[in-house]
Amino acid sequence: MRSAAVIILCAALANLPGCVTENAPRPAPKNSSTGAALPDGPIAVPAKAISTNSRVVMGVAPMGTIPYDGQVLPLTSPDGHFCATQQGQAPTWATLVAAPDAEIPTSSSIAVYDLTTAPPKLIAQAQPQETGLMLGRSADHQGYLVESMRPDGSRWIGKASWLSGQIDWLVRGPDVCAHGVLTVTGDLVFTRRPITGVIAELVIRTPAGVFANRSEGDRPYAMPMTANDPNTIYALALTPSGIELQAIGWKPQASGSSKLGGVLARRVLCANNEAWAAYQIAAPIQGPFPRRGESAQAASEPLVIYNPPMSRMAVFDVRSGSLLPLATHSIAAIRWEMASRAGYLCTTPNGLVFTPEPKPGSAGGDSSAVDVRVLADPYVPRRTIDPDRPALLFGPVRTDPGSLEVIGVAAVPEEAPPAEAAK
Repeated sequence: MRSAAVIILCAALANLPGCVTENAPRPAPKNSSTGAALPDGPIAVPAKAISTNSRVVMGVAPMGTIPYDGQVLPLTSPDGHFCATQQGQAPTWATLVAAPDAEIPTSSSIAVYDLTTAPPKLIAQAQPQETGLMLGRSADHQGYLVESMRPDGSRWIGKASWLSGQIDWLVRGPDVCAHGVLTVTGDLVFTRRPITGVIAELVIRTPAGVFANRSEGDRPYAMPMTANDPNTIYALALTPSGIELQAIGWKPQASGSSKLGGVLARRVLCANNEAWAAYQIAAPIQGPFPRRGESAQAASEPLVIYNPPMSRMAVFDVRSGSLLPLATHSIAAIRWEMASRAGYLCTTPNGLVFTPEPKPGSAGGDSSAVDVRVLADPYVPRRTIDPDRPALLFGPVRTDPGSLEVIGVAAVPEEAPPAEAAK
């Protein structure tokens, strides 16, 4: 689980430009409050990348490096102009999963970079940053989510401005509110539990400040997720049978009162039902872009999540409750539209690959589609709405484990393969 579900960010960088070719720890400490085993190592795990000679199908441009704490992936603005990264000493696992014995990460901080320049330029924010601020899991055009542990043990969620650093606290109070994500309509989805409790419920806060919640009795919720459908919320439930993925109906009422609906589909992902495993399952996911008016409505896209038994990323089909596999051993993926076909850019130990959209019925085994190698190193892709640079890649720096290489990606017209490649 630890070696497959994590984000691979410790391999040597490949020579650029990008090319393609078609090719078929230490003992974990105990959580003193729950008895759950928490891993004691970093999320990033080294992987050996394989270099190959091939032909170019994507334009890639190195943009420079940014600092990185070795655990939390950076957040990017939808237009790809800004990037927020967590630096310094990484928070403990108990802090990452919002466990009762979490500690304020006093040696961690957040830096924001302007990605319109090369190398990326550090933005000097006017608002002083409070000690122990943690990077959240979503961003929009205005800012990025942050979380703050308070001295009394509670945890707040806010949104910090890209330029000023000023924080608008969306959720604050006497509870532990954690792992917030934004929906396409700007709702905030998060988990909430009492400071002295261990059972977290699922909560939604609308932009108007209306709250709705859902609980599963003695089964804690963890790691909410969203996709392009504004009426479906996803979350992981820690059940006796293991970690269960749930798709939950959500429809705000015109009257202002709102409530979470029933479970539309559910699927047990793995037998491990501990919070750190749920964190690793959800960590690679890039959420949807919040929409800016009706003109920005986008086609619905499914949730893409890491599936431990398959040892790869998979597409969750809500209608059937099945998981459709993506590239073998993939640990991160984003939707990617090519001129001839739709599919996903997937991070694998053997590099960044494009895999065509999986077909229904492939849930039980490997996809029959051929994966296409894009880069020989395992860069983690993040999509943008910039038509000139529709994706950003984050990868390891061999000489500095505390930094990430940033690469801009531009799609180029597809060409017919050379005769020898077609053979």
